[in-house]
Amino acid sequence: MFLHTRLGSFEVLKHERKKTVFYMNKYYNMKTLILASLMACTALSLQAKDMAIETTDTSHTETTVMDLKPLRLSLELPAVKNVTGTLVGPFGWVSAHFDTRLKGNRGWGFGGGLGWAYAASNDWFGEKDSFHMISLSPEFNYLFGKKKSKFELGGGMTMALILGTVEYSDGGPLGPTGPGYVVPDKSHETFLAYYFFGTIGYRLQPIRGFSMRVGISPTFGLGGDHSVDGILILPYLGFGYSF
Repeated sequence: MFLHTRLGSFEVLKHERKKTVFYMNKYYNMKTLILASLMACTALSLQAKDMAIETTDTSHTETTVMDLKPLRLSLELPAVKNVTGTLVGPFGWVSAHFDTRLKGNRGWGFGGGLGWAYAASNDWFGEKDSFHMISLSPEFNYLFGKKKSKFELGGGMTMALILGTVEYSDGGPLGPTGPGYVVPDKSHETFLAYYFFGTIGYRLQPIRGFSMRVGISPTFGLGGDHSVDGILILPYLGFGYSF
């Protein structure tokens, strides 16, 4: 009877031990699983951070490339041309002006203007003068500025055909016997004239679209009957289109 009781107790202890070992294995397995999960999360977090850094670097590189594109495109652009209608300036009272860049939308360029001007006078002795000027003005210039707003420096020469009329209609204020009397008459004069000019101003010139020019033009000649005496400062204002 005693032996049977001892065997029963031994079996109970053996069962409890197996049960304890089972729960301990289960606990360690869960702990291992949790540690593995934490390690995996840490690894994924570090990988995501590395990817973010790489993405930022790539974005910075792409931004740098994008920033260089406008400069590259400006260097590869065909020569931009410009047509402008101008008031006053070295070409005449009203003129049409055309120019083109040698490359892109800045730097050296050349062109010219075709202008018209009119002048008239009437003195005390009855002399009436009227002159029409038709001018042709070749020009070289340089545009500073990377965008559409430019600073313009240039120079050229104006060659003009002058068509004039001189009329004596009153015969003098004191009549035929008075001083300054001339026989009423009308004569026509035609001659050539020239002068040199510079351009200093601002130009709004996009690659394509509305354009504008404004500035001053120092004008001078070599003297004589067919050129300008001294230096004249003429303003100019023009509106046009670039393409």
